[in-house]
Amino acid sequence: MYEVEKVTLHSIPLWAGSAPQARGTGSEDRPQVDVFLAPKEKATGAAVIVCPGGGYWLRAMDHEGMQVAQWFNSQGIHAFVLSYRVRSAGYEPPAALLDAQRALRLVRARAEEFGVDPRRLGMMGFSAGAHLASWAGERFDAGDPKATDPVERRSSRPDFVVIVYGGPSQQPTDAKAPRPLPVTKETPPTFMQLTTTDMVDPAGCLQQLLALRKAGVEAELHVFGGDGGHGRGLHVGDPDTGMWPNLLMNWLRRNAVLTDRPRASVAGKVTIDGRPLFLGWVTLRPADEANLPSASIYLNDRFRERTLHGTFQIESRFGPVPGRYRVEVRQLGWDLLLVPTISEARTFKSLVPGGEPIFVEIKPGGNTLDLAIRTK
Repeated sequence: MYEVEKVTLHSIPLWAGSAPQARGTGSEDRPQVDVFLAPKEKATGAAVIVCPGGGYWLRAMDHEGMQVAQWFNSQGIHAFVLSYRVRSAGYEPPAALLDAQRALRLVRARAEEFGVDPRRLGMMGFSAGAHLASWAGERFDAGDPKATDPVERRSSRPDFVVIVYGGPSQQPTDAKAPRPLPVTKETPPTFMQLTTTDMVDPAGCLQQLLALRKAGVEAELHVFGGDGGHGRGLHVGDPDTGMWPNLLMNWLRRNAVLTDRPRASVAGKVTIDGRPLFLGWVTLRPADEANLPSASIYLNDRFRERTLHGTFQIESRFGPVPGRYRVEVRQLGWDLLLVPTISEARTFKSLVPGGEPIFVEIKPGGNTLDLAIRTK
């Protein structure tokens, strides 16, 4: 089971008055967000708006809403569960899109109050909510600077999107929702998860992955086998598919969502007993703060993959952020030969046998890291 802490719940309407296209004045005509703030001692400043599923007919507010928000809070991430308008109250999906866009603007407008970094606000959805999150990630604007409502001056672009057993190509039952716009380089980084036994065809997410890759947008897709059908939320208790929330956290860390520090580049050279590292890895792991991104690069002189004669270059988009890092070097081969077995591979955590671990302080901008390792 995931460990979660007790939270204080309060709700905020998305509009002070009537929502656009409102059909009445009841609770189902007033979209809102339920606010779940992470404990101050854990809070990273990152936040996510959670869109429960329900086929645009209803909202699974418990296992695809509140439980998810509590889990995010346990990870130091603020969460806002969106009660968007649904068909059972007479609304078609375009009204839900208006609600999702407004929720992003509202949280940004009140970011200081919530302790949210407005540059690290994402949107996550399950099933129909996944379609809605993807839709919001492809139909956004920078806000209207001339709007009299200060909320409308804020951007509606999610900084990342998480799609869980749904997808951009999965249309509502009667297909009345417009299809998402084509992916562009401005489409937010996207994490997708579903199973082969789900009622949702993985083809939509596969197509989205290819489109994101072509546009140069960071994306990750996990398609699990086994018995992992639709509508299972966090899959708590499943020893296989239940690992996906941890994979999501790894993805968020790797993409520097859990820190407000800008990424830096690292260049350098590795030699072992005076010879350039021919085939291996250089890895930087955060030494003191678990939420910082790790960084690594594969040195392969045979194919000249950003390396030559033991030199390497980690681009800032894949690099670490300012802070203290522990450095490890793995040697997988020498000259033109691979090591005969994995047991022959060597890992170096110090520059000399029995020496102190290698630590480096990463600074903003460019960094130089030259490693002269001795085995004797």
